[in-house]
Amino acid sequence: MVLGVKFTSVVVVEVRLESVLLLVNNKTDNVVVQSRRRTLLEALVTPSEALDDAQFFWFIGTHTPDPHHIHSFSYYFSRSGELTVSVLVKNRVSSVRSSEVKVLVVERIEGVRGLANHDSVHSGEHRNYTVLVDHGSHINYTWTFGDISLPVVTHKSTVSHRYRFSGVHTITVRLTSPLGQHIVVRSRVFVLQDSVDCDTPKVLRFYPLDIAVQREVGECAFL
Repeated sequence: MVLGVKFTSVVVVEVRLESVLLLVNNKTDNVVVQSRRRTLLEALVTPSEALDDAQFFWFIGTHTPDPHHIHSFSYYFSRSGELTVSVLVKNRVSSVRSSEVKVLVVERIEGVRGLANHDSVHSGEHRNYTVLVDHGSHINYTWTFGDISLPVVTHKSTVSHRYRFSGVHTITVRLTSPLGQHIVVRSRVFVLQDSVDCDTPKVLRFYPLDIAVQREVGECAFL
């Protein structure tokens, strides 16, 4: 018999996980973020005491997750597109998984350089007009052609249009993105009489921005 020896034991009570709420930039759904910019991912666990020794498995798009002990961190999406994010949380006695959060990753519009093929065209001729953009995704283009036609709304940077009558018209294109960008491009187009064999009137003087150009007028007069 051994006297004077005390035996002690430690009992660890693991708290069961009840739920987890996933926030992407403090939102729970239909999130729009900019590519290659900081995005905050955060898992709010209930009860908070269950965070001790909890492991987090972050499902980002098609990425296969590794376990972490981090419930909040910054992430940088490298490519534009639609994907989902969710998180699975585990401890020794329970596990919970968040709802999926839909994320739209958008590349910012940059390098808008005006319009191509916009100088002159004959009346009745179909012509493709293109907005020159270096970077950007999920862009919405609204085209107006300065004649009686209705605006054209499209996700494509090139549209086709036919002017019925000769004259000088202003093409206006409004570019918008889910990031809240609004960019306007304007340029003049010279519509020549289809029955007359002539070229674009000679440029006499350029003004700031090519929306203002003075030209001489000959037999192709339409001013």
